[in-house]
Amino acid sequence: MKSPVIKSVLASALALTLLGGQAYAENAVSEADESTVLSIDNIDPYLYEGMWVSFEGGYDMYLPAEWSMAELTDEETEAGILLLLQQPDSENSIRVLSVSDESIADLASLEESLQNAGCTDLESVTVNDYETITYNTEDDQMTAFSFLDNEGDVVTVGFTPKPGEDSDLLAAALNVLSSLSETSVENTSEVTTE
Repeated sequence: MKSPVIKSVLASALALTLLGGQAYAENAVSEADESTVLSIDNIDPYLYEGMWVSFEGGYDMYLPAEWSMAELTDEETEAGILLLLQQPDSENSIRVLSVSDESIADLASLEESLQNAGCTDLESVTVNDYETITYNTEDDQMTAFSFLDNEGDVVTVGFTPKPGEDSDLLAAALNVLSSLSETSVENTSEVTTE
């Protein structure tokens, strides 16, 4: 029997798939190990014209300016989706969701739940101050980065569809993920290109 956490993670992955097609990337950090760190200092300001976006949950991300931010439906909001972005004329999308599950108390229990759900390629990655786990879903349709927020909810960042290792989407995904930070007045301007 699957735990409520597994059900929440699977339900979230299913909701993401149903609400926007297939999900993202083959092991976005294929060479990751316990010391892998993504930082706001790693943002490549020349990769895309970007903008800082603040969204529910108290997060900021540096997102591609030409991508369209979807107006979330009640169904999407109830499913825990905080942000949904779509690249024009493409299936590429970025999704952020948050689910609550009392059975997940720490990263170890999150990792165990993901393994029990059949997720593969689990690895620890530090993204700014967030200790995250990157993984592929059981159906290999989504690579995601999940972490626990201050309230203990599981926050997941996913990208669609699955890019190749040398794709522009993979580079953009890592750039976006590197920008994940708590909402701050300082993040309201574009990244400088010094």
